Amino acid sequence: MIFTEKIKKPVAMTMAAAVCTLLMASSASAMADTGAANVYKAADAASLKQHVTALSEDIGVRLMGTPNEYAAAEYIEGQLDSYGYDGQISEYTINASAVAAIDIGEKQHYANYYYAGEMNQIINPNISNCTLSEPTQEDLDVISTWNISAGDLVVVNSSLFSDLEALSKVQAETDGTETALKSSDFINQAVDKAEEANASAIVIYNDTGLRSQSVKVSGNTIPVIGANTVIGEELISNAGNISISKVERPISWNVEAVKEASTEEPESIIYVTSHLDSVMGAPGATDNASAVAAVLELAKQYKDVDTGGVEIHFVAFGGEEAGLLGSAAFVSQIPEEDKAIAINFNMDMLSSTGTFYGEELNAVSLDIAGGKSATFNIAAALIITGSEDMQFIEGTENLRWFKYGSSDHQSFQDSGIDAASMIRVTDKSDDIEDINHTYKDNMVDNYSLDRHVECTNMVSKGIAKAIDSKFTKVLEYYEDAENGKVVAADTEQLSYLYDEIVYVFEKADGTITQTTGYAANDYAVIAPADATLVSAQGVGTGTANIAGTFDKPKTEQYSTSMVVKEVAAPESSDTNFVDTGTNVTVEFTNPLPEGSQITVEFKDVNNDAYEGIDNLLAVVDISALKDGNIIPISDNLMEIQIPLSEEMKGYKYYQVAYLENGQIVEKINATVKGDILVFVTDHLSEYAILGSNTPFVDDETDQTTLAKATNANSSSTDNQTDTSTNTPITGDSTDVMALMLLMTVAGVTMVAAGVKKKSN
Repeated sequence: MIFTEKIKKPVAMTMAAAVCTLLMASSASAMADTGAANVYKAADAASLKQHVTALSEDIGVRLMGTPNEYAAAEYIEGQLDSYGYDGQISEYTINASAVAAIDIGEKQHYANYYYAGEMNQIINPNISNCTLSEPTQEDLDVISTWNISAGDLVVVNSSLFSDLEALSKVQAETDGTETALKSSDFINQAVDKAEEANASAIVIYNDTGLRSQSVKVSGNTIPVIGANTVIGEELISNAGNISISKVERPISWNVEAVKEASTEEPESIIYVTSHLDSVMGAPGATDNASAVAAVLELAKQYKDVDTGGVEIHFVAFGGEEAGLLGSAAFVSQIPEEDKAIAINFNMDMLSSTGTFYGEELNAVSLDIAGGKSATFNIAAALIITGSEDMQFIEGTENLRWFKYGSSDHQSFQDSGIDAASMIRVTDKSDDIEDINHTYKDNMVDNYSLDRHVECTNMVSKGIAKAIDSKFTKVLEYYEDAENGKVVAADTEQLSYLYDEIVYVFEKADGTITQTTGYAANDYAVIAPADATLVSAQGVGTGTANIAGTFDKPKTEQYSTSMVVKEVAAPESSDTNFVDTGTNVTVEFTNPLPEGSQITVEFKDVNNDAYEGIDNLLAVVDISALKDGNIIPISDNLMEIQIPLSEEMKGYKYYQVAYLENGQIVEKINATVKGDILVFVTDHLSEYAILGSNTPFVDDETDQTTLAKATNANSSSTDNQTDTSTNTPITGDSTDVMALMLLMTVAGVTMVAAGVKKKSN
């Protein structure tokens, strides 16, 4: 029955910008909306059904290590190649016990095989039908009366032996004897009878349940085969066109294709996985052709998507049903540097329409693995937050999570990779294999296309969330040569996952100091002089449910170690932009992407949208564009200079108000230098310019007003405190005067109050 991300956004912040990030704590939401709309790809229902049909009906039972499992691997590889990937089949050793391959007509089945000797292929044998339903007391010796010829294939139903056991018990009670024969005794009698007649083999099939029959025999001189109802009944009704052979199982197979990142090196890696094998006797439509189909569909949908720094591996494992063998072999080959930046989205049993002990399979769950490694994690969080805007189909509104394991995501989680597996369950049980591990797991009895599409789209939302959020587990930092400090910061994209990030620094004298950055200040901290950042740990609270009800914990603390990477300080580049039409100038602290441009538009102040704004002189919208698209700008301290028209000149006091839908959200004090209005902010927006000859009065909309720019110089003190304990020292005790001095040295005007972020 798990995805990953690398936090590798270059920390292109100067010392002053990092300081300002600390001071301008803008209370980023714990679940900030980073969206999953830009690259999200919905599944094609017809393609999903086509793959399930090919795997469960055309190929059929895909028992580990058998030709059918390899046929499934070849089908998957062929589909991946048709999408433009370079699909690869890899084999690994399993050394599993042999099974019986039973071909009846054009269908191949597999059954349990009990025989230590060599087996010759049995072709079109005479069927010795020894089945008997509801025997009477006179039938206690029926086995001895069987008429079996040499070379016959003996076929007998398993209920006969349990019925004979019950009759033997009655006879023992009637005769007053102490011991009655058990069903195992009658099975041994049947095997002995077949051996005496030189039968080619004996098949015992389960006619009271859905699974293949298990048989306990030893020392038998002919093959004993345990089968399910379908095989037994087909053997009896198909006298010809039958072939039975022994299949050794020394190897199994995995299939993989890779979607490369568009960056030179991947910043994060997602493993999108499922298992391709099924159990003995099960066509495996839901378990697990449905999930393989989802992997193939997602591979097709994301083939031509620019995933940025995200590398995606689409993988189907063999041998899951035998103990996660394929995924364990696969994960053991993942380089440690890749594990550090990876997460796993696994899928298992997505499309069942059936019931489990009377309970409808109406819940969609994220299994976050079992054992000591189980913790709410990034993979689960991405799927849950990505799926918040989905409309669940009737009967499947309950999305939840649990700790169970028992699918391939466990192999990833055990290796330290955040992993979650999607599975369809009931509200009361995490285990639905009572249906899926039987011959009833077919497209007639156990397949819902609607539910299949729904689960596939939920994982697609998680992938899109990761790509759109530029999600990464690598933290980069650099040393600022001018100030002799190390600046460490994380991007706001993680604010919906982490409440805090704990940084550990090693100072020049070898001592350790620890500092915590919080979501409220975008996790930005400043290291002690000459210190090196050696580790970072993100800590957050995961939300379990987004819909429905379930008697499980709603939240759980989780943490993720992040890769720490030292990089070169950002090279200086032009950060000044001038709009040639209006001469509005914007001077950024951090460079914008190459090819960016600033657009400025003055709005009609007589528009009804601005009605009620007192002292309104002008409304100006300032945006950053690249390739015709708006670039979201926040946490980039900037000075904006707006030339004053004749109508705007002559006022004693000026303010700039940040607008949303024509309403004032916050106000920023501005100054006039000659005929130029100047104010400092950290984001681009639509702004109202206000002028008054009397001081502006604070009100409820003026709680985040920025103080006037100042060039005051102050003495510096180190804002960090040494500690040899594990207790985090928060960045909240920063010496403001020291930070002011650092900003003055960097030539950046300091602001002392929070600015609400707004992205264009």
